[in-house]
Amino acid sequence: MPQKLKWPLTSAWQRRLIKATRRKDVTLEQFPVGLVWFQGSQVFFNQVVTAMIGYSNAEITTAEQWFELLYPTEAASMRQLYATASASSLGQTIQGFIVNRQRQSCLLECTLAAHGPRQVWLVRDITESNRLERLMLQTEQTAHVGGWEIDLRTNQVYWTREMYRILDTTPLEYTPTIENQNFFHTNATLIQLESIFRQMIEQRGSFDLSLEMRTFRGRTFWGRFTGRVELEFGQPIKIYGSLQDITEHHQLNDALRMAERDYRTIFETTKIGIFRITLDGRVLRANPALVRLAGFVHEHELVDYVADLNTMYVDPERFEYLRELLQTNGGYDEIESEVYRPANGERIWISETSRLVYADDGSVLYAEGTIQEITARKQAEEALRHARDAAEAANRAKSTFLANMSHELRTPLNAIIGYSELLMDDTDFSDPSMLDDFRHDIGQINDAGHQLLNLVNDVLDLAKVEAGKYQIAAETFDLNGLGHELIATISPMAHKNANSLAFEPNKQLPLIHTDRAMLRQILLNLLSNAAKFTKQGSINLSVSFDPASQHVQCRVSDTGIGMTNEQILGLFEPFTQGDASTTRRYGGTGLGLALCRHFIELLNGTIQVESVFGQGSIFTIIFPCLVEVVD
Repeated sequence: MPQKLKWPLTSAWQRRLIKATRRKDVTLEQFPVGLVWFQGSQVFFNQVVTAMIGYSNAEITTAEQWFELLYPTEAASMRQLYATASASSLGQTIQGFIVNRQRQSCLLECTLAAHGPRQVWLVRDITESNRLERLMLQTEQTAHVGGWEIDLRTNQVYWTREMYRILDTTPLEYTPTIENQNFFHTNATLIQLESIFRQMIEQRGSFDLSLEMRTFRGRTFWGRFTGRVELEFGQPIKIYGSLQDITEHHQLNDALRMAERDYRTIFETTKIGIFRITLDGRVLRANPALVRLAGFVHEHELVDYVADLNTMYVDPERFEYLRELLQTNGGYDEIESEVYRPANGERIWISETSRLVYADDGSVLYAEGTIQEITARKQAEEALRHARDAAEAANRAKSTFLANMSHELRTPLNAIIGYSELLMDDTDFSDPSMLDDFRHDIGQINDAGHQLLNLVNDVLDLAKVEAGKYQIAAETFDLNGLGHELIATISPMAHKNANSLAFEPNKQLPLIHTDRAMLRQILLNLLSNAAKFTKQGSINLSVSFDPASQHVQCRVSDTGIGMTNEQILGLFEPFTQGDASTTRRYGGTGLGLALCRHFIELLNGTIQVESVFGQGSIFTIIFPCLVEVVD
């Protein structure tokens, strides 16, 4: 059996090969490595090469075939490389990808072993080793891990490419040695590393450290620095290891520690109860606030006492309902429940929020969330509800009483007004003996009676609306005719303040079917207000019709005192006017517009207002021309 060669060949084997090629009886098969022999235009190679390229020597016999078949796309350049290497000294190496007979790409390394009339090349298939080298380089770059080695026999230092990249330098600008690596470390870490290296060599051990380091450019980073001793015959001959940039990992760990610290602070100090439970209701963790809410002093008391949360809820099915919410939706927010306080059985109200927490494989680990006691709020809400119900009942009773008192209030007022009018009709004011004061007093009685009757009518109408006793009496009529009637009614009041009064009828307006009396009162109130709050100005009433929506629009505009936005906000509330000075200066109770709002809503319409302070106001009512009366 031929002797196995070590790679690369020693000088002794090279001499044997050169000597053998000069012998005429030499056979290429005597060598256990790939050999290619160029002689003139001919080429010869052994079975080792045949196994690499897939072609036999009978199929490739010339140098031209060698280049054309194996290097189909780079034949010329490879031929030139071979020629250049052949002309130089021995040991020249050429690496290149060939295409073998199976149309596969292989990386061959050819080393010149002899040259002259006969040129002999040692051939090695380094495809797999090259692939492994690239994979190792890719792995280093992906993991940001560089490798280093110190030969203790020669004191030489070796770095991988990733080592240079991590330390921000290149082989061209920096050659690592034992003496010139100090600037990668701080003074503190240098002292630490010297001690660790000395101890590792003495004890034949290893180390694994996390250090803050500096790059060649001065940038600081966190590195994981590892090392191990290689022994030969029990003596250390090498130290080798790795360097990994773990800055991001270190920062994440710092952030995680800070987050855990913050969470612990919140967990321990917040006044909101925080819990962690299993899906079957067993308590795993509870913060101090939740322990106090449950009536205990220590967490273990709550964990030990409450074996099943289902027993805490006043409603026996409540916990099952909450568990279904968790499993269906993954959580729930601010669900209110009545529970028993675990320590003493007291019934309290709580608001709870919960979320499922999952493991990396998607399985449910537990549920966690918060609990707040809301007993005081629930009691306040209940008291408020009772007070609101009582107030609403009292208001309904008041409205019902006033609505029922309509006849009793109006009858004496009508009598007072009637008798004052009789006195005025039956008294001969031309009689000299009749005093002017008497005539004035009777007039005052009559005016006061009418004012009081109007006030009582407004109050009673509002009471009837609020009590739901105001019924719509729809009829068909001409709105233009109603407009002329209203202008005639309001004319004396408007002219009293030197105002001009105008009505714009609409000839396209059809007959409408609604409550005429109610609509008349709405428009009369709006016109009365306009006449009252306008002096030496103009008041206008206009009507229009929208065939598409079958709605009627009535607009009352004036050039009076106007209103601010703040005054408009409460305009349609009962007993409300712009301000107190308005009541003193112009009189009134503030019921008119409240009645207008109620009446127009009964007619399925709306009322709107536009106003500019000091310039005037525009009130618009919109309602259907055909109102549906519900019995």
